[in-house]
Amino acid sequence: TAQMELMHQAAAVGDDATYQSILDNKYSGPLPELRSDGGYLSMYDNLRIMSIKGINYCTNIDKYQGRIMVALVPEPKNEFDPDAIKIVAEDSHRLGYIPSNQTNYVRSLTGNTFPYHCRCYITEKEDERDGHKFYCGYVYIVRKGKGE
Repeated sequence: TAQMELMHQAAAVGDDATYQSILDNKYSGPLPELRSDGGYLSMYDNLRIMSIKGINYCTNIDKYQGRIMVALVPEPKNEFDPDAIKIVAEDSHRLGYIPSNQTNYVRSLTGNTFPYHCRCYITEKEDERDGHKFYCGYVYIVRKGKGE
């Protein structure tokens, strides 16, 4: 739900007041809008939310459902894309990649500082047409400011 998404966003940026007010059922402010890709728009100026590419090709992805901490790690020896940025769990398990058309943007958000630690949310979904189950994942990248 949009309210649960706002909790993820608030946790990612450290907005404890919003997070707690949602937990306490006292939040009455705006909620994030749903994007066409199934993700949500960011409610915070310094937060970007990006989908994880290739998540359904990774092994044991079911063990990583929910909200987890991940690292963004450049993969210059990637045979398909030397600019690739992989997304790995704390145990170094590869969860997928930043979409290739977004890697330069992610480098600008992170100040080109890697590994870059951030939050991730992975969920299982079902195709409405055929009932096929698949995974969706999103990384929550807090833009680094000058001097950080």
